Amino acid sequence: MDRTDGRLSLAVLSGAAAFVLTVGGAWWVTAAPERVTLEPLRPEPVPPAVVEPPERAGPESYLPEVPNTLERHVGRLDSGEGLHLFVESTEDQDYLLQYVCIGNGSLRLRVRDTTQGTEMYEVDCAPFGGGSGTIRFTAAEHRLAVDVTLREDEPVEVAMQVVALR
Repeated sequence: MDRTDGRLSLAVLSGAAAFVLTVGGAWWVTAAPERVTLEPLRPEPVPPAVVEPPERAGPESYLPEVPNTLERHVGRLDSGEGLHLFVESTEDQDYLLQYVCIGNGSLRLRVRDTTQGTEMYEVDCAPFGGGSGTIRFTAAEHRLAVDVTLREDEPVEVAMQVVALR
């Protein structure tokens, strides 16, 4: 192979690349959108918004009301108090325990008579927004029991409900 063949191939390749770049650049310029001058927007005065405080500010405002609710409790738990929910259930049916607690304390939740036996949970509450969650379980018998006790002496506001999943 001769050195002139390599130089000729390089010259052809360079010329083709320059042609493609020129055609592409010309296309790019002609396809560019037209420049339009926009007038600045003048803001219109907006009256100040009036925010109404929520009707309910307790934990029940964070707990949705659903049609399949079997048992619902909203209230305050003080030191030494407990809460016991008993729910008629259908064996092998799924249920939800939805809970919200607001305060400086924490809760101990115990769900009895499930297919997993007795299930224990601990929930830390918070002063604003609280601790919340959902526990799903399956009934082992025709009656479920949910026991709620305080882990510490700090009182908490509690809202909870047992919902049947159908």
